[in-house]
Amino acid sequence: MIKENLQGLLEEKMDRKKFLSFTGAIVLGIVGVTGLINILVKSRSSQTDSQYPVQTSGYGGSDYGE
Repeated sequence: MIKENLQGLLEEKMDRKKFLSFTGAIVLGIVGVTGLINILVKSRSSQTDSQYPVQTSGYGGSDYGE
C-alpha cells in the first residue's frame, strides 16, 4: 500500500511550485514528529526524576560504596 502510493507520487508530473510545497510539507511533518517525540521523552524523564530525587548531602549522598 505505501509502496504503491510512493510509486504513484514518483511517477506524477510536478511543477516546481508543487514540488516545493510537497517537500516543505514533508519537512514540516518530520520536524513536528521529532518535536513530539522529544516532548514525550522529556516528560517521561521528568516524571521519573521527581519520583527519585537525588541526595547531594547526608547519608547516601556520595559515590562511596556504589
